[in-house]
Amino acid sequence: MIRRAALILCLALAVARAEPAAWAVKDARFRVSIRLKEAALFPDAGVAIEVPEFGQTRPDLGDVALVGADGRLVPIAFLWRGAGDRILLLAKALAAGEEYFLYFGGNRQASPAWQPTVSLLLETRRLPPGVGFDSWPMLEEGWRHGRDADGVGFTQAIKHGSNPFGESLGFMSHYSGYLHTAGLKRLFLYTLSSDASFVLVDETFAFGWPGRHSPDANAETVRGKDVPCPNDWTKIDYYQAKDGDGNPPAMVLGWRRDGKLEAIPSREWMHPGTTSAGTIEEARGLPVPLVSVKVHSYIGYGGHWYFDTECSLPPGQTGQWAFDDGATFSGASCRRVIPGPERRMVTVTLSRGNDGVRRITFPNDVRMANVNDPADPAWYVGLLRNETPSPVSPCLERDFLFLRDFGDAETAGRFAGAWLRENISPKKPLWIDAETAWLRYVAESDPRRALAELHGLSPETQRDCAAWLDPLEMEALVFNGGSPERIRQISLKNIGTPLERIADIRLGDLERLAGDYDKAAAHYLALQMKEEIRKLPAEDRAYSMTISGMLESGDRGAAERKLGEWEFRHPSAKLDTDFLLLRARTLILFGRWKEALQELDSFEKMQADSPYEIDAEFYRARVLFETGRKPEARKIWTDLAKNYPRNGLAGASREWAAKP
Repeated sequence: MIRRAALILCLALAVARAEPAAWAVKDARFRVSIRLKEAALFPDAGVAIEVPEFGQTRPDLGDVALVGADGRLVPIAFLWRGAGDRILLLAKALAAGEEYFLYFGGNRQASPAWQPTVSLLLETRRLPPGVGFDSWPMLEEGWRHGRDADGVGFTQAIKHGSNPFGESLGFMSHYSGYLHTAGLKRLFLYTLSSDASFVLVDETFAFGWPGRHSPDANAETVRGKDVPCPNDWTKIDYYQAKDGDGNPPAMVLGWRRDGKLEAIPSREWMHPGTTSAGTIEEARGLPVPLVSVKVHSYIGYGGHWYFDTECSLPPGQTGQWAFDDGATFSGASCRRVIPGPERRMVTVTLSRGNDGVRRITFPNDVRMANVNDPADPAWYVGLLRNETPSPVSPCLERDFLFLRDFGDAETAGRFAGAWLRENISPKKPLWIDAETAWLRYVAESDPRRALAELHGLSPETQRDCAAWLDPLEMEALVFNGGSPERIRQISLKNIGTPLERIADIRLGDLERLAGDYDKAAAHYLALQMKEEIRKLPAEDRAYSMTISGMLESGDRGAAERKLGEWEFRHPSAKLDTDFLLLRARTLILFGRWKEALQELDSFEKMQADSPYEIDAEFYRARVLFETGRKPEARKIWTDLAKNYPRNGLAGASREWAAKP
C-alpha cells in the first residue's frame, strides 16, 4: 500500500513538473524558454541571449521581457534586432539550473534596462558608395553613413577571412571589445587585413593599414605599433573595409608575445555568458512561423549570381509564401532561384497560425555550379520554370538574361513578356532580345497574334529595328504558313543587302514546309547558281561536323549562328545533307518544339533514305515527349533500341523510354 501511494505521488509530481509555466506577460503573443549554459567570467559582461526574429517584435525591442521563475523581471540590454533574422540581448545575470522565459510580441516595454560591458562584438555593414580607404577619418565617415547592417554577433577573436553575416565583398567590419592587459604597461599590436584596417585603443586612434591591398605581410612589413595599456582591461575598436579588388577579405588583430607575432587568442578577450533557447511558444498554442533556409548552390553568369534556395516550415505546417521580388508559392516549402548576393525577404502566412518573415542571406561556403556543365544551368532553368514572373520584380532582368542563354523558349518568353510590360523602350539594351523571345513564345500557340504585335510596333521602332524585325517576321511567316507576298516585299525593301538573299531563301523554306518539295529544291539550286558559289561536299561535311560538336557541348547559340552561315552560303545543303536535322536539334535545345517537328518532318520527306533516318526518329521522339505525347515517344525509342541495338543512339533510346 505504501509503495502504491509512493508511486501515485511520483506520478503526480511528474505531471506537475510537465505542466507549462503560467503565461507571465499577458499581452505578449510569444515566449521562449531560456537557460544559462555557461556563466560569464566577468559579471559586467552579462549573459548573451539570441533568438529568432520573425517579424513579431517591435523595432525598438520595447516589447521584450525576460521573466524569472519567481515572476521577477530580469534587466536586459538590447544590442541588435535584425528583421527576419535574430535579436541579440544581454541579460544582467541568470542563475544556473533556473528556467527563464523571454516574452515578446506585446505592446509594452517590460524589462528594465542596464549598461553592460559589451565584448567581443562584431558588426558588419554594407559599404556605402564613395567611401575612402586611405585614412581613418575617411573610413570613420563611411561607417557612420553605412546604416545597412548585415548582422551583429559575439565572436571569439578578431580573426576572420570572410563576412560571417553576409556577402564578403563591399562590406565594413567593426569589432569592439576588451583585451586583458593586466600586468602589462605597453603592448605591440598589429593588423593583417584586406582591404583597409584601423585600430583604436581606449577610443583613441592608434595605427592602421590604409588603402586597398592584399593581406600579405611578414614580420618586417606588418603594420603595427607599441601602445600603452595601463589598466587591467584595454578597450579595442578594430575597423576594416573590403572592396571588390579581387583579393580575399581578411581581418586579424595580433600581438607580439614572447618574441612571436600571433593573432590574439580568444582567452585574452572578455566574453559574455551563453544560454540555450527552447522552442518558441504562441500564447494560444498556435503554430509559430519559423522559416528554415538552405542554399544548395549558386551559379555565376553575366556578372550576376543566382542562388538555388529552399525555404521550409517545421513539420506539419503549411502556408503561402510571398517574396519581396513578387514571387509567390504555397505549401510546406518552396525551392527557387534567387538572384543575389543582395539580401531578400520572404513572408509566410500559415494556413493555421501567424504570419512570419525571414531574411535570406547567402553564405560564402556553398557549392558553385558550373555553366559549362549542361546539367547545372538546366537545373536552374527548371526551378525558374515553376515561377510566374512578376513585372515589378527587381530581379526580373537578371532572370531573363540567364534564361535567354540557357532557358527554353516558353520560360524565356514568359519572363521576357513580364519584363517588357515595364520596359517598353526599344532603346534599352535588352529590349530586342526580350521582344524576340516574347514573339517566338506567342507564335508557338498563336502566330496571328505574334505577327499582329510585331506589326503593331511603332513606325520608329520598325524603321530603327528593321535589321532585326525583318528576319523575325520572315521566320514567323515560314513556320506558320504565311503568305509569300510579304516575304517578297521584304526582299524588295532590302535589295543589295544580305537580307535580300535571306528573304529569297525563306521563300524556298515556305515552299518546302508547304510540301512543295520539287519547287523548293529548284528554288534552292537557283539561288546557289545565282551567286555562282560552288557547293563543295567537303565544305558541307566541315559545317556538319562543326555544328554537331557545338550541339554535343550544348552551345546552341553558336550552332544557330553557324547554321545561318551555312544556309546563306549553300541553301541547297537542305536537299542532301543533315542540315535540317541539325537545325531541328538546335531548335530542340531552345525548346522551340513546333518548329523542330516541322524541320524533322521536312527532312524525312525530302530525304526518305537518308543515313540519318534513325537520328531523325530519335529526335522526333524527343519533341513528342516534351510536348506531352509520351506514349508515342516511348514507342519510338523502344523500337529503335530493339531494331537497331548496335546504333549509337540505342542506349540513349532505352534511357529515354524508361523516363516517367
